[in-house]
Amino acid sequence: MIRQRRSQPRTQSGYTLIELLLVIALSGVVFVPLMAWTGLAIQQQPVIQDGILRTASAGLLGAYFPKDVAVAGKATVFGNGTPPNWANDCGPSAVAGAENPGSGGDLQVAMIAGGTAVYKVVYSAAADSNDPRLQSLWRRTCNAATNELVEAIQVYPDIQPGSTVTTCTTELGDEPCRQIEISVIPRSTTRTVTVRATRRVDEGSLPTDLSGVAMPTAVIQITSQSGVPLVVGLSAARSSVAAGRTASYDWDFNGPGAVSVTNARASQTSATFVQPGFYSVILTVTDDLGNTNRAYQQISTTNQAPTAVAAVSPLAGVSGTVFTLNGAGSSDPEGSISSYDWIVEYPSVDGLAAGVQVTTSGASTTVVPPAGTFGKASVTLIVTDSQGAQDTAFANFEIANPSGPTTTVGPGGSTTTTTTVNPSGLSVSFTNSAGAVATEQSFDASATTGIGSGNTASYIWEFGDGGIGTGVAPGHSYPNDGQYTVRVTVSTSDARTATTARVVNVGGQPPAPVPSVENGDRLVWAAVPGARRYLADFEWRTDTDCFEQLLNQPVPAGAAPAKAIPANPCSRFATSRARVGTDANGTVAWSEWISIPLVGP
Repeated sequence: MIRQRRSQPRTQSGYTLIELLLVIALSGVVFVPLMAWTGLAIQQQPVIQDGILRTASAGLLGAYFPKDVAVAGKATVFGNGTPPNWANDCGPSAVAGAENPGSGGDLQVAMIAGGTAVYKVVYSAAADSNDPRLQSLWRRTCNAATNELVEAIQVYPDIQPGSTVTTCTTELGDEPCRQIEISVIPRSTTRTVTVRATRRVDEGSLPTDLSGVAMPTAVIQITSQSGVPLVVGLSAARSSVAAGRTASYDWDFNGPGAVSVTNARASQTSATFVQPGFYSVILTVTDDLGNTNRAYQQISTTNQAPTAVAAVSPLAGVSGTVFTLNGAGSSDPEGSISSYDWIVEYPSVDGLAAGVQVTTSGASTTVVPPAGTFGKASVTLIVTDSQGAQDTAFANFEIANPSGPTTTVGPGGSTTTTTTVNPSGLSVSFTNSAGAVATEQSFDASATTGIGSGNTASYIWEFGDGGIGTGVAPGHSYPNDGQYTVRVTVSTSDARTATTARVVNVGGQPPAPVPSVENGDRLVWAAVPGARRYLADFEWRTDTDCFEQLLNQPVPAGAAPAKAIPANPCSRFATSRARVGTDANGTVAWSEWISIPLVGP
């Protein structure tokens, strides 16, 4: 008898259902622990979180903290129970007279790394020595045996007081802290910056030589400062790498101007700062394994401004008089004056249109007022020294009007004043606007008054390039861009005549302003001929987390243009600069960027 065998149901893949279930069960035994171990390994990696998907906001805190925690043999977080007896702040340096930056702060984390040399690292939030309302996060390293300070680094400047929060977790069930998280809130952004790191070694298993994991230290020493321009001696002699390693050095600079370095790869070098302002000196130390570390130092280069003295001779004269402008009395306490720039503003002929403005240069120069101009002319002298610092002086002279009041002195000191009425009675003014092409200009003198009922008027135009025109509203095409003195003379049918003139900017690039800082809180510059308005740009930045700009801020044209410096939107460690542009007929000519002080918090 033949016994019939019943076959087992099979899946489409060819496996029986029981075989498939067995494979799944075995996969759970092997794969799930493997995934758990992988997840645990991922958790052990230092993670930097700053809330905006970029680690640059963590700055030096993100660079130092994960590495410190990774090689710490033991660590403790203050506020997480009673701290051990070794967990205290570093004392002062063993070097007599050395500073103790970051001392007396609110302790956050203490760690010890062992080996041939045992060091303790303490993170604390300390108040600024100059302003207790301001705080920074400090990393202080000391000898664990003597507690003497070795190095203090400001790893996060300008944080909100009381905003530092540190936590400790022990997911592996061991003590002391295994994973440490530290958070700060910078005053400049009010955005929480969090750095989390995991300790990888234990005190009992620390290697006798930490050279394979120890990071280099970068320390900047300023050995000398002298001269104008400022020359600074720099040394990295106090920097170090782990035992058996070799070090290389790289010097870099951030600031308002270029810096000349004798040797940017030497441990000792010198740097020359030509333009005054605030600079960051950055030293990067790299060992032969490629491990790097940086230190920052701020340098403020000072330059005493020159003193401008403007003299005019004679102080008064009739039209056609040659007036001498003399700036020889100006001086610079540290060096020499490189340029003398004069601006002479003549009064308006008709009292309505802007007066003619003349610019010239030189320690001594001369000017002759335009014909038909009477009244007080203002003189501005701007002197600039070899480092770009400026000072301004003012003077004036009087252009006598033969038809105006005259005073004669009689016997015994008596005076007689005679007034002659202006025989013309005309008030001449004109406007101008750009045509379809930049070099085309349209003029209009229809605003002239005083022609009188029943009279007619003729208009003679001098366009400043040798061209002549007639009519109340002519047009003129200039062969070249530039500034031209345009004059119109109006004559009436009853034989009265009057003239007015002013500078007009035609096409092309107008002159750029030369801004300077006045009273520490505003930009000032001399008026530019032909300007219809000015534009001001402002910029602030830090090395880590702030870059702000305020662009194209309009300033009306006038005799004394100025713009208040806005409040600083970054931290008090920001560098800031500004520039000013002349807008004439839609074309803007920009000045060079200049450094400006920080205004506000």
